[in-house]
Amino acid sequence: MECSGHYFMWASSDDKYEVTHLENLLQAFESSISASVVMSNAKIIDESGYILSQTHLPKFQKFDSPKKLTYALALGSKYHYFIYGLWVRTILLDLLPIPRCRFGDRIFILFASTRVKFILVEEATYYRRKHGQISSDRYRKTDVVLSKL
Repeated sequence: MECSGHYFMWASSDDKYEVTHLENLLQAFESSISASVVMSNAKIIDESGYILSQTHLPKFQKFDSPKKLTYALALGSKYHYFIYGLWVRTILLDLLPIPRCRFGDRIFILFASTRVKFILVEEATYYRRKHGQISSDRYRKTDVVLSKL
């Protein structure tokens, strides 16, 4: 990873953010010295920007153990959106790489949840675009590779 700042954030080319998104994430970092990644709830939008739904994830502080967070992730909860959160760069470097396989981002977040502290900002300032394409269609090339193993 060729970046040098204290923080790092991936950004999907078709998602959107409120103007206050980064400021809110930085404020959450300032209030928790042990956090490694911060993300907000998300508004799910369609291809034209219409809001379809919103995530209402419980704050991680409400989990009385990291195992419960890991379990929630494993069951498919939307916490995998933390891949687009604001990360402490040095900690992220220790966790990489992201597996190059189907749902690699979810596997990465699941792995990270067992090792670092996540902070959730309740206000939804991230807009996650949902496309009409069935998500499994995006993984056909990966499936071909996996079938040869």
